[in-house]
Amino acid sequence: MTTIRIAALPTLGRAARTALVLVAAVAAVALTLRVNAVRSEVHWLERRIVQVEQDRLLLETEFETRSSQRQLAEWNEVEFGFRAPSGDQFIDDGTQLAALGADPARGAPSPIRLARGGHVEMSSGALTELARALDSDAVQRGRQQFHRAVALLATSDESDEEAGRAEQGGSDAARLARRLTAGTGTAAAYGTRLVRSGP
Repeated sequence: MTTIRIAALPTLGRAARTALVLVAAVAAVALTLRVNAVRSEVHWLERRIVQVEQDRLLLETEFETRSSQRQLAEWNEVEFGFRAPSGDQFIDDGTQLAALGADPARGAPSPIRLARGGHVEMSSGALTELARALDSDAVQRGRQQFHRAVALLATSDESDEEAGRAEQGGSDAARLARRLTAGTGTAAAYGTRLVRSGP
């Protein structure tokens, strides 16, 4: 009998170890499932927290907007007195609008009148007059006087600080003179070309 018990012990120990391993595996699977369930619940709670935070911000914004509207309405009643337009303030046609106008007061500027957009043909005589005006001696004398004034500004002897400012102004004036004379020369050239190309 003793030999049978000794032979059964290793088999019993092996079965116990196998059972122990199976129990540990089942416990590990159950624990993994439980961890995954808790993790998904945590993710759901995090999404819910973000949603609740967005709802709270929306409600805060709405509350501030409504309170500022109430404040604006109170200010309007006390200080400004603005009112929403009523139906009798709207005008049906131009006749009613003209009836609202008053006669101009004494010394009032004349109303602005707009020209009609019809087609206007320029005669060659008008182009000739334009070219003559741009090439005239008066324009040339004015250009020369302007150049002299710029040269005087650029060469004036003043204190160092004033000289720096004058030099800045002189260079600006010289730049302006070049642009003006270039523009005048271009306009004169265009006028001359137009007259020459005329009939």
